[in-house]
Amino acid sequence: MKNKKSRVVSNILILFFVAVIAVSLTYIGLKLYDGQQTIKQYDDVANQMTARGDILYVPVNPNDLSDNPEAYYPPDHDYWWIDDDIWDPDDPSATRDPNATPRPKATTDPNATPKPTKAPVEVPVYEVPKKSVNFTNLQKVNSDVCAWLYLPDSAINYPVVRPSKEYGASYYLSHTYDHKKNIAGSLFVDPIGTPFSGRNSFIHGHRMNNGSMFGGLNQYKKQSYYDKHKIIHLYTPSQNYLMYVFAAFTVEIDGYETTIFFDDDAAFQKYLDNSVKKSDIKATWKPSVNDKIVTLSTCVVQNDTARFMVQGSLRPMP
Repeated sequence: MKNKKSRVVSNILILFFVAVIAVSLTYIGLKLYDGQQTIKQYDDVANQMTARGDILYVPVNPNDLSDNPEAYYPPDHDYWWIDDDIWDPDDPSATRDPNATPRPKATTDPNATPKPTKAPVEVPVYEVPKKSVNFTNLQKVNSDVCAWLYLPDSAINYPVVRPSKEYGASYYLSHTYDHKKNIAGSLFVDPIGTPFSGRNSFIHGHRMNNGSMFGGLNQYKKQSYYDKHKIIHLYTPSQNYLMYVFAAFTVEIDGYETTIFFDDDAAFQKYLDNSVKKSDIKATWKPSVNDKIVTLSTCVVQNDTARFMVQGSLRPMP
């Protein structure tokens, strides 16, 4: 009799554990499916609402950035301008427009000091692929859309929202920009003040295990990753920016590094110096009190009270 009862109990336990495993696998499968759907949804948004533009050549040091977009084109090419595109004689597929106005050629003065043959800046020059963003259509879907964040060669290619009073600050933790409930949420700025007008503007996003949203932001812990991803793009309806990254670090959620407002230049300079000192990466330049910076913030694995942050200075995109 005891053996029979033992077998019954054993069978019940086995069925229970099988059920638990089945439910767990189903839950994991649904989460994976949901994650893939999130990636596809935002990929579709990027394809519909953005388009690739021209290539910019910009210097490593943002302080060398010129307002003239021609300043960083290699000087040893004979470029012709055709409808804001470049005709390059080294490209056999290019067609020269006979009506195009050539770029001015320098006259040779026998008494003039020879000009250097190197590029007009003494620092390495990056190729930066620009985007055009259709904010008109984005804001028809959701008037909270205030920007688009894009990091080439990464998953970061998303609209950014500013939480309105209608939805509240926590709404976008669990909703996409088009109001669909989703664990990935949205990238969003602090609802205080005008986005990107203050000295330190935060963009928050979830660290998704599938790499979406800010799931790959912690790659900036590595100097080798920073060396290949020094510039992030920030597009807004009124101005496009290059965000030159200068620091990346882990902090407590209520730490000094989360400061947004500063009493004066000295307080802001102290904050910047602290970020540079604390950073896991080393930039080749330092920010100044004249800069407006953006802080990208995401959660940390197995530490609910910590955040990983990446900071960069904004420069208007030429």
